[in-house]
This record gives sequence, structure tokens and C-alpha cells, in this order.
Amino acid sequence: MRYAQRVAINLTVQVLGRAVMLVAGLVTLRLVTAMLGTAGYGDFAIAGALALVIGIAADLGLALFAVRELSIGTDRATLLASLLGLRLVTALPIVVVAPFIAALVPGY
Repeated sequence: MRYAQRVAINLTVQVLGRAVMLVAGLVTLRLVTAMLGTAGYGDFAIAGALALVIGIAADLGLALFAVRELSIGTDRATLLASLLGLRLVTALPIVVVAPFIAALVPGY
């Protein structure tokens, strides 16, 4: 298969996948708003946004660091073991503090 054909197939698959995800998101939005109502959906959106922010804080960029280190030839097993330990140590305080942060959000 030529390079141009592979690119065209990959692009088509990506576009179709994005379209399926868009439709699934719209169906989910319709179901959630119908079940929770306007105020309930607002609470749901706040909880989702808060979970996203806390997840980003817990990540600390370790995934990007892992990719960079693996690309320069660092020993894979040692690096992944170290990153797993570091992620557990850094994420635990964030997960413990997260409910207190949620309590500070107005209307939550």
C-alpha cells in the first residue's frame, strides 16, 4: 500500500471516529439533561470540571516526562517503576485534599 493511501485511510478513520464520538456525546448530553434537569446538569458539569482539574493537578506532567525520557533511551523498566512510585506519592495528597477543595466550590 502506498504512503498516500495509508494517510488517506488513517485520516478517514480518524474523522469517522471523531464523528462517532460527537454523536455519542450529544446523545449522552440529551440523556443526562433529561434525567437530571437544568439544575442537576449544572451540578454534574461542575463535578466533571472539578474532577478534570484535580486530575490534571495529580498528573503533574509525568506522562510527558516519561515519553521524553523513553525517547532518549532511558531504561524502560527502571523509569516506569520510578514514575509509578512518584505518581502514587504525589497523587495521594491531591486525592486526600480534593474533597476539601470540592467543598469550597460554591453550590457544590
